[in-house]
Amino acid sequence: MVIGSDGAGSPIAIDTLNECQIVHLDHDDWFNTITFINSSILQFAVFLLLTKEMIKKAHSELTENELEEEIPHSYKNEVFDVMGKVDPSAMADGGFWKSEIGTL
Repeated sequence: MVIGSDGAGSPIAIDTLNECQIVHLDHDDWFNTITFINSSILQFAVFLLLTKEMIKKAHSELTENELEEEIPHSYKNEVFDVMGKVDPSAMADGGFWKSEIGTL
């Protein structure tokens, strides 16, 4: 069941055949690549809120020049630590969240 999409238009869905995990379906390869995002919709919501709060915190504490390149690793590492406690499976190396937050 599709619940949204990423910035490139690839669907984000609930995999009802796999314990209702949240997954990303890559439209660039005709949906053959399916990437695990979170173990549940609740954990997905928590991760979205954590990401939003990290960005808000960085924008309130840093100057525009400091944010020009990317959000500093200290902010990312802080949110990664919390995410790892909320849904350890979602924080595997090469996973969706480390990649997505790494681009901020």
